[in-house]
Amino acid sequence: MKGYSFYELLITVIVVATLCALSLSHYSVQRERTLDGEAQTNLAIIIGAERDFRRQGTLFLDSNNEAPLNTNLVGVLLPTANRQWAYSTTQDAANLVCCAQAERMPLPGRIWRLCTNGNQPVLGSCGASAVNCP
Repeated sequence: MKGYSFYELLITVIVVATLCALSLSHYSVQRERTLDGEAQTNLAIIIGAERDFRRQGTLFLDSNNEAPLNTNLVGVLLPTANRQWAYSTTQDAANLVCCAQAERMPLPGRIWRLCTNGNQPVLGSCGASAVNCP
C-alpha cells in the first residue's frame, strides 16, 4: 500500500494551520507598528511646517482636518485617499504652543499627539486646545 495515512495528512494540516495562524498574528502586529510610524512621521512634518508658518506670521494654523494643512502649510502633503489616520492641529489660547494629533481611521482607537514644545510623539489626544502639551 503506497500513499499517506490519514494521521500523516492530519498532522500535516495541523502544522500548516498553526504556522499560518502564527504568521497572521505577526503580520497584524507589524502592520500596526508601521501605521504608528507613519503617523509619527507625519506629525513631525506637520509640527515642522507649523513652526515655519508661525515664523512667517504670528499664529499657528488651527485645523480640524487635512485640507487646510495641505493648503496652508508648505511641505505638508498628507494623503487624502485611502488614509489610515485623520490629522488635526490645535493651539493654546496665548498661541505659544501648537499640538498636532493623528487619530486612527476608520476605527478610532489609537491617538498620537506631538506638540511644538515636545520631542517625541506620545499616545493621547490634544483635547480642545493644546493644554495637554508638556
